[in-house]
Amino acid sequence: MTPPPSPSGDRRSGIGSPVAWLVIGLLVSVLLIVSFSLYTAREIGTLRDEQTALSERNRLDALQIIRIQQNLSSLAGALRDMLGGTEPYPLVAWANTFTRLRADLEQAIAREQELAPVGRSAAEQAQLDEANRRLWEVMDRAFGLAQSGDEVGAAELVRGE
Repeated sequence: MTPPPSPSGDRRSGIGSPVAWLVIGLLVSVLLIVSFSLYTAREIGTLRDEQTALSERNRLDALQIIRIQQNLSSLAGALRDMLGGTEPYPLVAWANTFTRLRADLEQAIAREQELAPVGRSAAEQAQLDEANRRLWEVMDRAFGLAQSGDEVGAAELVRGE
């Protein structure tokens, strides 16, 4: 003889049993944890890529600043030698040296401006551009004077400006 069915029916193996709800809850929890883990891993990868890109940009910017400093140091040495009279060359002979330094310095400044940090104000950039423009304006006038034969006037112009 078989036992009589229970008044509530046999619900232990059905969807309404506590075990089934626990299994469903466990699956939902695991799914949420896996989803969150994948999202977190993707975000960490994105942050790592952004950090790498920022570090590379800062490295390139630092290299351009070093290049600008080296150009300015070379320019100062050339001015010293040109005006100091330690070299037997006339002032006009220095024009090629200054043309080369000018081209490299302007290229370095333009490249550094592309890589410059976002926090740099437009006024700071304008100040750098203005100083660079004034320097080469004076040098062009000085070499013009030297070309016309007034080396003393050219030297005084460079020393005065």
